[in-house]
Amino acid sequence: MTLTRIDCTVFRAADQPIDRLSHTLVNPNREPGCLVGAFATAVRSGLGGQVACKMALEQFISSVLERFESERGETNGQGRIAQLTLNLDSQADTNLKILEGGFRQANRSVYEFGHRLSAGGRLAAAMLGIVVRDDVMAVGRVGAGSAFLYRKGELFPFFVERSTDATAQKLESNFVGSNSLVNVELASVPIEESDLILIMDRAPSTEIEPEMIALLKSVDFIAKDPGFPLAKGFQSLGHEPAFLLLAHVGPKAIYLAEAV
Repeated sequence: MTLTRIDCTVFRAADQPIDRLSHTLVNPNREPGCLVGAFATAVRSGLGGQVACKMALEQFISSVLERFESERGETNGQGRIAQLTLNLDSQADTNLKILEGGFRQANRSVYEFGHRLSAGGRLAAAMLGIVVRDDVMAVGRVGAGSAFLYRKGELFPFFVERSTDATAQKLESNFVGSNSLVNVELASVPIEESDLILIMDRAPSTEIEPEMIALLKSVDFIAKDPGFPLAKGFQSLGHEPAFLLLAHVGPKAIYLAEAV
């Protein structure tokens, strides 16, 4: 593993209630350079939306932790042969499969719980998930959310934003818990030192992209809390995110396992 440090900060707008917009960030490998996160937003107000939001996060993370634990068990039980077997599958494919499993378990749990309450399809949440491991970032979304990679003065979106055509209208009903099957948009890319990952609840207008890049160049991401000034900068551009995750890769670091 070449990535040894990922610094994260999360900004939430003051008017966003925690029970309707929440997130979880974990390091299931318990090693430097690994990050898993999920952001969920209740589609409808009221208790049903809050339950869908909380359950989607819990089940997504539960699935991811089970996958990581399973891989550790295979490696510990069979040694080098198991590790070589795991490496046969590209890391991008592996991270995408982790995301797929997380979304599948989250959707099944919310959907089935809604039907037990005779509220089928009304318990729903938009969700975005991210897996960073072994120098590869994979991201997936259902319903809403935007992800960007900022590298060397350029901003790269992970998703093609939807237009107002019939396909886009059909996707508007695609949320975790809305249907027995869910359509997950997935993307992955190798990452490197000094990359910046941005996760937001919605994509900014393409017209302000040059101003966004100028803003990103001006922010010190090694500072204690870069999320607040960046969110305020977005607000000045006419785009105030409800939530914003910044994950800055590097610089390289050496961690000591135990004190001597």
